[in-house]
Amino acid sequence: MGQALGAVLPLAVAIAIFPVPIIAVVLLLGPERALAKGAAFALTWCLGLTAVGAAMLLVGGAADGSDGGEPATWLSLLLLALGLVVLLAAGKQWRGRPRAGEEAPTPGWIRTIGDFSTVKAAGAGVALSALNPKNVLLAVAAAAEIAAVGLPRESATRRPALLHPDRIRRRARSRCPGRRARRTVAGPA
Repeated sequence: MGQALGAVLPLAVAIAIFPVPIIAVVLLLGPERALAKGAAFALTWCLGLTAVGAAMLLVGGAADGSDGGEPATWLSLLLLALGLVVLLAAGKQWRGRPRAGEEAPTPGWIRTIGDFSTVKAAGAGVALSALNPKNVLLAVAAAAEIAAVGLPRESATRRPALLHPDRIRRRARSRCPGRRARRTVAGPA
């Protein structure tokens, strides 16, 4: 398990430091209903990453990823192919950059994100996580690394106890006491 965590941690950091979602949240927090929009974006961004990761783990767990404790050959080839795809995409992006003295155009979604509704903010969260090719490639690489370790499929895909719906409800109730909080905020009657 520790070996799988060590192999996946750099990939998780690569997803976490991607600046576009951070920029999107900052822009969403400016206009009205900022808290709802920011929360919707952050929640759907996390759910999108979770869905991609779970799908990749299910696919990777269905195919045997290890040959007697060593990574299967197909996994090594998959990781090599993913690396080549990333290098080709980087080369294409490098050639398409603005030349010296040229100003890069501002993407349309950045200009309009302040006007997004809560639903559009949630859609942007999914789009920037689950539909982002970089995140999908990193999730495939992470699933391949986990499959290479040879974790049992059940332990890799089961729902952690912390995410059980009853446990989440109990924790939310204990953190948000309701009437008592409203009385405290309103002051003595």
